[in-house]
Amino acid sequence: MKWHQVTVDSVAKVVTKGTTPTSIGFNFAQEGIPFLRVNNIQDGKLQCEDILFIDSETDKALARSRIQPKDVLLSIAGTIGRSAVVPLDAPPMNCNQAIAIVRLNDKIDPYYFRYWLNTDDAIRQITGSKVTATISNLSLGCIRELLIPFPPIDEQRRIAAILDRADAVRRKRQEAIVLTEELLRSAFLEIFGDPIKNPKGWETQQLKSLVDSSRGISYGIVQRGPEVPGGIPVIRISNIGFNK
Repeated sequence: MKWHQVTVDSVAKVVTKGTTPTSIGFNFAQEGIPFLRVNNIQDGKLQCEDILFIDSETDKALARSRIQPKDVLLSIAGTIGRSAVVPLDAPPMNCNQAIAIVRLNDKIDPYYFRYWLNTDDAIRQITGSKVTATISNLSLGCIRELLIPFPPIDEQRRIAAILDRADAVRRKRQEAIVLTEELLRSAFLEIFGDPIKNPKGWETQQLKSLVDSSRGISYGIVQRGPEVPGGIPVIRISNIGFNK
């Protein structure tokens, strides 16, 4: 089924961004109201381990960028495209100018919108809307003009629920990979000991004495010229995954 599209501006109550307190004569505080930066948006969630704070007076001066539950946050400077939905139990928060706040009306589910921001369609629109080619920066005007598929609200919620379940499976798989890596490291240490302290007294040699002397240690060069279908594969960093 093909749904008609609407602009963000037509379904949003607010599209705004924050300000750095020091740029308007205010300072950060040791505690108080959490102040978000791009690094606090990680993997579709808000991460508050490394967070700054502002006091109530500064928050009052930055009233335009007060964050509410169910707001969709989108990074618009530096690393473009990180997004998260503010949880219902989140405390009052604020943010800097690298984060856009999109507060949607009741016709758009924020979780559906957040998942859409990760689609090829959204990324194509966003990357084509950068203010400059050299500095990653997305304007609020460009966000307002983004075209979103607009199914009925119940269908939006159904889609978001399906993607929530898929995302939960993905996160569990990532956790399993981390645990496997930790298990392998523990097994290595148990068998061979800490390679720095070398408690088992293993003999050590320089790497150059263990490699093929006819080839040594080398690296490739930047590929030049057109790609040839069916030719010799050229390996890049992206082709190296989890031990494969």
